[in-house]
Amino acid sequence: MSKDLAYISITLNCHIKHQREIEKIKIQKEKELLVKKKELTAETIAKEKEAFSVIDKADILLRQESFDEALQSYSNALIILNDIGWTGSYMTLLEDTIRLIQLKKKEKDQRIVQERERLRKQVDDEREFERKIAEHLQSEKDRMISKKIELRKMEDLVNYMEQSKLEAFKIMDKAEVLLKQGLYEHAIDMYYQAELILTQIRFPTEAIKEMIRKIQEKKHEGDLAKQHEFELIIKKTEEEKHFLQTIVESMRYEEEKMKAKQIKLKEREDLKIYLEKRKDVAFEIFD
Repeated sequence: MSKDLAYISITLNCHIKHQREIEKIKIQKEKELLVKKKELTAETIAKEKEAFSVIDKADILLRQESFDEALQSYSNALIILNDIGWTGSYMTLLEDTIRLIQLKKKEKDQRIVQERERLRKQVDDEREFERKIAEHLQSEKDRMISKKIELRKMEDLVNYMEQSKLEAFKIMDKAEVLLKQGLYEHAIDMYYQAELILTQIRFPTEAIKEMIRKIQEKKHEGDLAKQHEFELIIKKTEEEKHFLQTIVESMRYEEEKMKAKQIKLKEREDLKIYLEKRKDVAFEIFD
């Protein structure tokens, strides 16, 4: 739309300028007649020259699109020509030229405003683009930092898990030694410690649980065997005790029998001695 208006204004300007030239030629011819009749003064002629000189400069300024200066020059020329009494078509054409320049100036101002708006929008778009790029770069930077931190955490976690596994395996080695020594309780405690460590790092512990179960079964079997052995020992001890007690009682019985026999023998011996004594006494009496 602005291009169409510019084309129309240029066409009108050329047309008006052409008409102005035609009117100027007519006026010049009329002026020459008046000069011949000596009806024009030198001052009027000088002002006309000044006005046309100003118009020529205004035409140059118009071609350069210096609209403010061109408007000022055309307006000055119009004032000069009005002062010396110019009227008619030329003055109308000059006024049309001024109006056309005002229109072109308005169009130029609009183009300038539009260009400024376009440049402002371009600058805003570029700034927005730069802002988005900066945000994207910062986001990528933050993401890389976060990823680096996550990787570091992952490495630390992997190292921790490896250290924990090594510690658990060392404890299991000790538990195996204790198991071979038959120290089932201590071995089970060691396996429980290893299981706890591996559970914390979510390492499979089914094998350890199975080992603990087997050790507990073996320990239970061992406990039953020990209990049975202990019961046998107690039974044997009781039997030995009973046997010894029987022997002691038998010996005590024999000893009592021996004592009773000795007492009887002694009594018999004492009786014999007593009878012998009584016999001797009797013999003494008879003598």
